[in-house]
Amino acid sequence: MPIQIGLPAEPAWQFAEVEPTTFVAFLVGEELPDPGDAFLAAQRAFGKEPQEVEPLPLEAPEIAWAFSFGVPGREMPVVVWCERVARGATPDGLVPDACWAIAVQSVVDGARAVDDAVALGATAAGSGGARAALLFDALQRAAYAPEDFREIFLGEVDGALARGELADESLLYRVELVARDPSQGPYWLHTTGLARLGRPELELLEIPASLVAPAVALLESLAGRFIDDEPPHAGVPFEAGAGLRVALVPALEAIETLSPDAAGGVEDRARRGLGGPRAAVCAAGKRGSYRAVWVPPLEELARLGAGTAGITMPPRTVVVSERRARLHWPRFVRAAGRERAPGSRFEVKLGRPAIASAGEEPREHRWYEFLEGSATGGKARALPSDAQASAQAQAVEFAFSLDELTDWRVLGLRADLPEIGPGSSRFLEAP
Repeated sequence: MPIQIGLPAEPAWQFAEVEPTTFVAFLVGEELPDPGDAFLAAQRAFGKEPQEVEPLPLEAPEIAWAFSFGVPGREMPVVVWCERVARGATPDGLVPDACWAIAVQSVVDGARAVDDAVALGATAAGSGGARAALLFDALQRAAYAPEDFREIFLGEVDGALARGELADESLLYRVELVARDPSQGPYWLHTTGLARLGRPELELLEIPASLVAPAVALLESLAGRFIDDEPPHAGVPFEAGAGLRVALVPALEAIETLSPDAAGGVEDRARRGLGGPRAAVCAAGKRGSYRAVWVPPLEELARLGAGTAGITMPPRTVVVSERRARLHWPRFVRAAGRERAPGSRFEVKLGRPAIASAGEEPREHRWYEFLEGSATGGKARALPSDAQASAQAQAVEFAFSLDELTDWRVLGLRADLPEIGPGSSRFLEAP
């Protein structure tokens, strides 16, 4: 990141007020949930006994009870309420028999954003106990099935990991893709969720279909880093990774020369209700001889896609990725041992020393073709398209240990899921 010691925060990225975060747990069963369970769930989630607990007025007939509380060391109060749910009125109709909803709302503590968001979600999910059938992040419109929210928010993973140890920066945002022609592009990519932390939402404009994958990776990397770090000043080039320099530009300035056939213009933003500070990721420096303008970082994305540039991943994302890949490794191995669908591919990402040495060498993270596995590791070989690995004489089969595993993926196994990874590993157990 550029050195900005002593400089005030960039005015273009400042918020008048930060939007609160709301997690909603949908419960089955007619019995009215007990507010005492919500109090105990909050105590478990935050690790401290709630203080200054106050009942709140019931402003609508469907609300059964509501109260607020404070947490020692936490500035903003937390509001909890329970309301009756109309039949079928759950997100996308996912829990048609839900009868009650318990909502937990507060402004996320930016000093410990991921852990604080986990605590808010855990309060909602924990309040419902075994009756909780869905956890919903209302800002992102992200729905968590029981297996997911019990693993991420409640830490119920056979005692293997504590609460929050499978939650990374991506818990707080998502990346959306928009295009006039979704089959061809060009695409407008933008984040949703960073505003809850007082951070500008990030965008990439006029991205061709061939560069969507590295564009998503770049946005996810920057979004995760800016959760803890202040974004650079507008127009100041910075390193997004090895050999990858970009700059942030106010979005309304970046779209001044937007192509008419590209999504992301003023009308698109008005239709989607997008406002507040927004930063477009552009090439490092304006381009053009007659009138210099900000342009998308297409050359940088092409290098990233070709593997000649790298991105700096947020520390927590790296750690959680490894934890999740190893936790669900048995599912991957079992699925690989069954009869595979024609054209499917099983791949593993391994962190191996770049140069064979007995000492501590920097690890090079690369994807390999998976051949076979066990509880402690497996065998792999370089992907046929990986010319660099082949040049290093790694095209032959080799053994690896579970300690080297950092990620895995299954491609083409199911028509409805182009890629299955550790975060969606339960689909490997289904037919």
